[in-house]
Amino acid sequence: QKRKAENASRVLTKQTPLPEDEWQRLFKLPTEPSRLEGMLNSRQVEQYARQVDGFAAGVTGKMFAVRSNLLPEKME
Repeated sequence: QKRKAENASRVLTKQTPLPEDEWQRLFKLPTEPSRLEGMLNSRQVEQYARQVDGFAAGVTGKMFAVRSNLLPEKME
């Protein structure tokens, strides 16, 4: 808007108007992230989560088995 007003005044004084697309040369729009890369990253995180889940399940089972053997039984 400001550029259009300035160009109108430059035309009246018979000067060359300034380019209106100058911002496109000064600022580059960010490129869209790759969908493939996002999909690969999410698959890798899912695989890590499955590995952790499998490891935790085994360790938890062993922990409860050892704990029940170590705790003294209640005498009634």
